[in-house]
Amino acid sequence: MSHTVRLDVVGGLPAWRVRVVQPRRFRMVPYTLEPRLFKLPEGALFAVLLQLFDEPTQPYFIHRVLDLSDQEVVRHVSSAGERGRLVIAFDTVGQEAGYDRTLSFDGGLWCRLLKGGQAHNSRVQVRGRAALDAFLGVFLRVSKERGVQAGWDEVERFLL
Repeated sequence: MSHTVRLDVVGGLPAWRVRVVQPRRFRMVPYTLEPRLFKLPEGALFAVLLQLFDEPTQPYFIHRVLDLSDQEVVRHVSSAGERGRLVIAFDTVGQEAGYDRTLSFDGGLWCRLLKGGQAHNSRVQVRGRAALDAFLGVFLRVSKERGVQAGWDEVERFLL
């Protein structure tokens, strides 16, 4: 199983690349961008749930979980937090043209979570891959049936 998340920069801002069939669906829709810190015994992980409300009762979602022992991840999360913005680069797998959309959020919250994760990592023997494996082992099983929030709750119940 690959745990790699591709981090990018677009126009000087931290970005995520997302491949979708119909990118225009997401051009002007409301969104939420919710971060959460997980302090596992093997190291801190920074998870983010992006929901795009093209279908109000069934939003399109993108979930990322990032290993805070990886300095590239730390730079990316820090940059996003300091700016309070993240670019979603919609690449297409269909015939529509892709585009970039800049999302604003509470950057202060991201910075506080990042600092909390770094403080946790300074107190434990960090094994980033093991932290990701443990997180995903619990999260994927639950989130496929009951959603991201339920997956996060299950990780907290069994791993923290």
